[in-house]
Amino acid sequence: MTLTEIALKYHTDKVYRPDRQYCHDYLPVYEELLAGKKIRRVLEIGLGWEGLMHRQYVRGASLHMWAEAFPEALVYGLDIREDALVNQGRISSYLFDQGRAADHLEMAIHFERIGAAPFDLIVDDGSHKAEDQARSAYWFMRLLAPGGVYVIEDIYDAKYLKELLIPEIAVRATVIECHPERVENDRLMVIHG
Repeated sequence: MTLTEIALKYHTDKVYRPDRQYCHDYLPVYEELLAGKKIRRVLEIGLGWEGLMHRQYVRGASLHMWAEAFPEALVYGLDIREDALVNQGRISSYLFDQGRAADHLEMAIHFERIGAAPFDLIVDDGSHKAEDQARSAYWFMRLLAPGGVYVIEDIYDAKYLKELLIPEIAVRATVIECHPERVENDRLMVIHG
């Protein structure tokens, strides 16, 4: 199965569906970015929850998608809501407030201590606030494996976000416009490790 087919199976909001009011068109970008890469560890910030997402949403949809797409990978998730967490099989998730600097330090230390890092793929689908996205990039880019990919989803103002990033990260950041005419924040920022 392709990554897009797996995303459709779990009803993630990362794949475009004309029957849904709010969804993104990120899977073609992910398929190109990850083609031929060995993905052993994935971290996703922001997992979504039933009340926020559409009716068919599967709790931890993206985590399940990554686990199925990369059958050897350990998949980690972070979310502010306990009811969004999934812990089964190769998926582990933790409470995390992207707006709190202390949470970033604690999670970075935790991931290093348990041997989760380095990550081959880090996806920020958290608060969608530029300040939080920049803070997470600052703390978690150091956990990215050489050749890894760090993706920030759902960017409202790419120029502002780039200004918030530390220079060493900002110079490596590329913005990819998907379909902002359809969904206002349908754009990604990709940072290669």
